[in-house]
Amino acid sequence: LEAATNRIRLAPTEGASVAPILGMALNRLDSVFNEVRRVARNLRPALLDDLGLYAALQHLAREMQAGSSLMINVTQTGKPRLLADEPATALFRIAQEALTNVERHAHATRVDVTLDFADRATRLTVRDNGTGFDVARMQIDPSRGIGLRNLRERVAALGGSFEILSASTGTLLTASLPTAPQPFSPETSQS
Repeated sequence: LEAATNRIRLAPTEGASVAPILGMALNRLDSVFNEVRRVARNLRPALLDDLGLYAALQHLAREMQAGSSLMINVTQTGKPRLLADEPATALFRIAQEALTNVERHAHATRVDVTLDFADRATRLTVRDNGTGFDVARMQIDPSRGIGLRNLRERVAALGGSFEILSASTGTLLTASLPTAPQPFSPETSQS
């Protein structure tokens, strides 16, 4: 794609009829680049494989704080465990979408992200001190909250729960995914 873009940019523009065609080709290539970037962002982040979910969340927070006045605090509670790819990716994407929404819409100065490893679930909470929003209105207006609806569906597909509470003092988003059942083992069944 990059080579094609460069060739088009450097192509001789002899004749007035060629310039509009080259301009359209460059616009289409820009659209393709943007779509490839969007798809790549939606794939599983390499950080999850390299560092695990908690470290990936910390990295995300550092990236989002750079050049921003938003303070993001990431904590972990409970006994950490390795999550399967799908739940780890889902929780990371939920945090990413929630933090992006806070940055764009909430007028918040602080966000607390908590990753809680409970016995029967892994829970992610994102709490901000922003202006809040009307959750009910967002849920019925098809032009608003598309990202949050997608997150809700992703969590439901994994058998989890998703809740958003919002007031004028901030918003609390909670996503909880059940802990995957452990395989049967004779040693654990004889207790």
